[in-house]
Amino acid sequence: MPILLGDDGTMDTVVFCSECGREYRGNWDPNPDTAECGDETYDDFIDWFIGEIEVEHVCGEDDL
Repeated sequence: MPILLGDDGTMDTVVFCSECGREYRGNWDPNPDTAECGDETYDDFIDWFIGEIEVEHVCGEDDL
């Protein structure tokens, strides 16, 4: 079940399950003063976000 990056026209980062279509939203904070790792890039965030959803998502379940 691949989790893919989507675009719904908002500023949120949207990923979705290619099988069931469930969407997940996340927000990247580029501010190094508030981020856990000040040198994290947006690409790093996307990789992490997709990885987290791939681990926790089960098709057909409403909640993580």
